[in-house]
Amino acid sequence: SPPQALTDEVGRFRKWWALSFHFNFQIAAASSLMATVLVTILTMLGILPFVRPSDDHIKGVWSRAVGIPVFFLVLLFGRNIAGYFNIRSPKVFVDKLCIHQSNKKIQRQGIMKLGAFLAHSDEMLILYTNVYLQKLWTVYEVAAFLLQQSASAYNMKVVPVSLVGMLLAAVWWSYLQGVTGIFLLISELNLAWSGLIGTLGGACYTAAVRTWQRDKLLMQERLLSFAVRECRCTVDGDRHIIYSNIAALVQALDVFDQIVRDELRPVFKAAFGWCSFEYYHYIFIGFAMTGTLALDYIAILPFSDSPRFHVAGALIWTHWTLIVWPVIFTSLEILMSFKLSYTGWKELLFSVGASLGLVVFPAGVYEWLTLYLMEKAADSNAALALILALGIISITWAIAALYKDACGATRERRRRRQLSGGNVVKKVTGSALPDEEKCSTLQGEGLEDENQTNKVEMTSSWPCHRGQLDCETAVGGSSAPIGEEAEATGDESNDVCLDLSLASI
Repeated sequence: SPPQALTDEVGRFRKWWALSFHFNFQIAAASSLMATVLVTILTMLGILPFVRPSDDHIKGVWSRAVGIPVFFLVLLFGRNIAGYFNIRSPKVFVDKLCIHQSNKKIQRQGIMKLGAFLAHSDEMLILYTNVYLQKLWTVYEVAAFLLQQSASAYNMKVVPVSLVGMLLAAVWWSYLQGVTGIFLLISELNLAWSGLIGTLGGACYTAAVRTWQRDKLLMQERLLSFAVRECRCTVDGDRHIIYSNIAALVQALDVFDQIVRDELRPVFKAAFGWCSFEYYHYIFIGFAMTGTLALDYIAILPFSDSPRFHVAGALIWTHWTLIVWPVIFTSLEILMSFKLSYTGWKELLFSVGASLGLVVFPAGVYEWLTLYLMEKAADSNAALALILALGIISITWAIAALYKDACGATRERRRRRQLSGGNVVKKVTGSALPDEEKCSTLQGEGLEDENQTNKVEMTSSWPCHRGQLDCETAVGGSSAPIGEEAEATGDESNDVCLDLSLASI
């Protein structure tokens, strides 16, 4: 179960989006693809209508209209829907939910066993914000996880909350541009308005990327100067508990500071890197822009008066989805990482000039070239052959890249299974050994007490399964005491199952 920090500064709605993105993105993208393929088949069978503008080729529209709404529906409510069909969902440990919040005696027992939860976790999920490295609880949890496990890019997932919003906004804006294009096409109005929407969206995305590059730089600076004594703690009484647990780990706060600087910085750097997203994320943004358009070209092939043109169009927009858009987005991110010290008019000139001159203009020239080839393909075998080669290269490249990523993830899962037979604890020596009680806290002893362990299942209903620790994912954060102390014996509140959906986090 991976621990994840849900800070108080991150609102419930943003947590919902971020967790939905982490747990549901791939299944939502697959559902969107299946929905677009379905409407494409229905259009080819003549069940769904198509558009025939005057003096133009016939157009399909249903993939652009249906694909992205299905994506957001499954993204936000996929686990809730799966719960109705008893489909198994990931298990997570969320400290706010799995540590008692009203009975202070049981709550303290849970807090003292956080090290054991970390030691028995397969992954750690971090919802990163700018305050993450300033919160005492979150820094303690992530550093303890690093000390007790062999961390890598596969068992420590960093999900920047702002980055999730940026990607989903890009997908939604692409959908808005596509729907606007359909409306203008049906109304036979000027399609330049659709291009204007795309330009505005690109400007907003560029500004968001620029902000994110500054956040990454700030994160590196905070890690370099990290000091646990300067971290904030919502409940000041918890500071003594955390310091005691740190002493059990490394025996000195200064040593802990150095471990955070040395161990956490490379993990965060590897998680962010040059590119903010995985290749398949960029593909899906491209799918929202041009992938659905490619399927709409395929949809009207049985009715086309120029099949070569529509085959060429489908291949061209597939090429843009799999190759061109990922290159554009990664180039923009690398470009926006320079000259971060600029402010005011210098910032504006650099962002506009660099993005237009080095990204937008070359992309525009390439788009004109591909559209020219698409028009020529109706009559020219050479143009059609070149487009066919582009399509084959793009599909082969995408399959190879996705296969490589999948193989890497599979190898890491096998490694974790091999290590699951026992805890992997990094020993940090000091002037004195921690006492026996603190060692037992770190190594997971004494977890048999039913009142100390809960498991949460991410479905529409999250029942608590007590006495188990084989979680796949854990989400942690600041767990401040809430309410008055209850009686330790006969307290029924710990037996109540949690009835929470993702929207209730």
